[in-house]
Amino acid sequence: MTHYEIVDAFLSHWMAIITIQFGFISATSAFVATGYLASKDLPTAVVRLLTALYSFIALFFTGITLQFGRASLTVRDQMHTEGLNWYVAASESQFLLPAAIFSSVVVMILLYLGAMWCFFQSRVGSPKDP
Repeated sequence: MTHYEIVDAFLSHWMAIITIQFGFISATSAFVATGYLASKDLPTAVVRLLTALYSFIALFFTGITLQFGRASLTVRDQMHTEGLNWYVAASESQFLLPAAIFSSVVVMILLYLGAMWCFFQSRVGSPKDP
C-alpha cells in the first residue's frame, strides 16, 4: 500500500467509528424518549420487543465499534512500520489509541445500561399527575 492509502484507510476507519457511535447515540435517545413518553402505556409484549430490539442494536453497534477499532490499530501499526511518523497517530504513545477504543466501548455499555434503567424506571415511575 502507498502512504496515501494507509492514511486514507486509517481515517476511513475512524470516520466509520464516529458514524457508528452517532447511530448508537441516536438509537439510545429514541429508546429513552420512548421510555419517557410512552412506557407506562405500552403492553408487556411491546416492552419486551423494544428491549430486545434495543439490546440487539446496542450489541451490534458496540461490536462494530470494537471491530473497527481493532482494524484501526492494525492500520496504525502498519503506518508505524512504513515510517509515517509525521502523522500523529503513528507517532503518539502506543497506549492512547487502545485506551480511546476501550473507553468508547465502556461509555457505550454504560449508556446502554443507563438507558435500560431509565426505561424501566419510567415504566414503574412516579404516580400519575392529579
